[in-house]
Amino acid sequence: MLTQAAADVVGILKSVSYTVTVLKGGELQQAFDRVRLLEELLASELCVFMLADQLSYAHVLLAMAYAHFVPTIRLEYQASVPDTQVSVGGGVVWSASDQMCTVFKRQFESFRRGLMAPLEIARSARRRSRLNRSVRCSGMPPKRISGILRTGKH
Repeated sequence: MLTQAAADVVGILKSVSYTVTVLKGGELQQAFDRVRLLEELLASELCVFMLADQLSYAHVLLAMAYAHFVPTIRLEYQASVPDTQVSVGGGVVWSASDQMCTVFKRQFESFRRGLMAPLEIARSARRRSRLNRSVRCSGMPPKRISGILRTGKH
């Protein structure tokens, strides 16, 4: 059940061009010995954790992500839950994979609209600001600057 649900989540993320690294079982235990993996975790735009009922290394990695302010979505499997439940903090408690996927898509789109879209706007504005400064330094007339910014060509 969890393996198929995880594959569904990976498919959702890849459908919008996200690079996905899946860790499971023994890989989670080795995570603390692999510095590059921890660096990737801390540099991630989003981490999705598929959690079972028992405490695991995935819970420890989740705690590390929280401690370093990495955005996360927790998908907690609980067989006893009749309907998928969502918390404000990004947690999804589920027992039916199809319901979880529907809720995950909604949560993920909300994340993209609420966090990533404003970041992209800020990054774009910062790039334009750098271009604007570099063009002004080159002594080009102001109307040429706006032409460069509009077309994106140098």
